[in-house]
Amino acid sequence: MTTNQDSILPAKQKIVCDVIELYEGDVETAIWWLSQPIRALNDKRPLDCLSDSEQIAELQRVISKIERGDFS
Repeated sequence: MTTNQDSILPAKQKIVCDVIELYEGDVETAIWWLSQPIRALNDKRPLDCLSDSEQIAELQRVISKIERGDFS
C-alpha cells in the first residue's frame, strides 16, 4: 500500500461502517448499495469513489444526505 492509500484507509473504513449503519446492520444490502451506480455520484459506484480523499468526501456527503432523508 502506498502512503496515500494508508492515509485514506480510516476514511474508507468509516464509509463502509456508515453504510452498514445506514442499512441498520444489513451487511448484504450495504454491499449491494456500495456496488450500484448512484445518480448523486454521477452514476459512479460508491466502491469506485474510494480511491482518493476528494471522492471519499463527496461520498460521505451523499451518505449524510441520505441519513437526513434527502434523496436528491
